[in-house]
Parts: sequence; structure tokens; C-alpha cells
Amino acid sequence: MNAINPPAHFIADVYKAFHPSYLSLISSANPVHASPATSPDARRWLAMACAEAITRKLDVLLESACRHPDDFRDLARMFGEAGYFVEVVVMAVPAALSRLGILHRFYEKLPEAGSGNLPARLTPVKVHDDSYHGLTSVAQWIDEVDFIDRVVMVRRGNLVAFASEGVEGTSSSGGVSAALRRERERPLTAEERDVASYDLQKLQARDAPLAEEIKKMLEPLLIEEEQSSSRLRPLEFPPAGTKDVALTFGNSI
Repeated sequence: MNAINPPAHFIADVYKAFHPSYLSLISSANPVHASPATSPDARRWLAMACAEAITRKLDVLLESACRHPDDFRDLARMFGEAGYFVEVVVMAVPAALSRLGILHRFYEKLPEAGSGNLPARLTPVKVHDDSYHGLTSVAQWIDEVDFIDRVVMVRRGNLVAFASEGVEGTSSSGGVSAALRRERERPLTAEERDVASYDLQKLQARDAPLAEEIKKMLEPLLIEEEQSSSRLRPLEFPPAGTKDVALTFGNSI
């Protein structure tokens, strides 16, 4: 996988924009219905695209929010059974920071608030929570299967907090789910506290009750920071970097 032969990049949300009903729904009196109405077809099209990529033996970069954990499991199994090197990168973020980040990106009109050609949108709380808990389920599942070759868990800022190299015929024996739980429950760093405080102030000016809700979620994470049990290292990309902190993309480092 390289710049000459980049991977096929798949995101289920992107397919929603190609749904024949999407434009009429997004411009209707209730545009919030556009996403849930087109999501089932978009998810099916994603699976079809992955199957076609496997047929062509393409490298694939697949993004998943894990709102539908079985979708992730089916796709990962599909690639694993086809002989792919399956490398999973997990974004580990405490729930309060995750919620606050969604609100910040939406209200500040940042590009990350949308996917592909989709307009920026505010992710509903239920969708966020479904995805958040779905990732927990997926992490537990990864610990039980033997065809996930590698897992890298990162914090915001692309700092590697955990990396697990799979051994053929074995599972990760609980390491991924435990690392995810640890990262979500850890105290915030000084930098994270400063950023959260700044974002909360801006949210307070827009929606005081919502800001208060997020503030209460943050409180358990604001205790004095302890020495991290994880040695954080920047995520790197081949050919530079050492194997334990670099995405391998199935290549040797």
C-alpha cells in the first residue's frame, strides 16, 4: 500500500449521498430523516463494495463508527477469511470528550462535522451512544477471534496508547477491551483539561444546559493526573518508525 497504489477508502456514510431519495429527504421539511432512511441501503452497498475489492485483491481502508457492531464483525471476518492482513486502529476517547468534540466540530463548522459530500450535521446523542457502546462490543469480540492481525489504539493527537500484534491461531486474550476501558476511564491530561475547558466555555455561550450536562460528565476525569501506565508514542507510518508504533498496512517495517 503506497502513494502509487492507494487503498480503496470506504465509509458507509458516504454512500448515503448516492441514494436516490437522499436529496429530496435532505431538502424536505424534516431533513433529520435523511440519514436513518438511507442508512440501511448505504450499509449494504458498503458490504458490496468490500466484496468487490476483495475480488480485485485491492488494499482497503475502511472506516466504521461501530454503531452496528455486527456490520464491523462481518466485514472484518470477510477480509480475514479472504487472507487479508487485518489491522484495526481504535480511537479511544472518554465519553465526555467524545460528546464535546462532536458539539465543537458542528458549531464551529469544522470539515470533520461531515463525511464526503454530506452536509455537516450534529450527531444525535443516541447515535453517539450506540456507536460508543458498539465499539466496546467490538473490542470484546476482537479479543475472542484469531483473524485480527494487529490492533493499534490511539488517543487524539495520534498518540499510541496500546498496540497488540496478533499471533496466528490465537486471540488477544482480553487486551484490547481492557485497554479501551482503561483509556476511557483515565484522568485527563493537563492539555486535555485546557482544551475541554476552552470548548466548554464556547458551548456555554450557545447552550448553557447542554454545557452543564457535559461538564458533569467530565468531572470524574478531572482528578489529579497520575503517571500514565501506558508509554505514549506518536503514531508513525512506514517506511519510517518502529513496528510497535507504526501502521504497517500489511507491510514489513
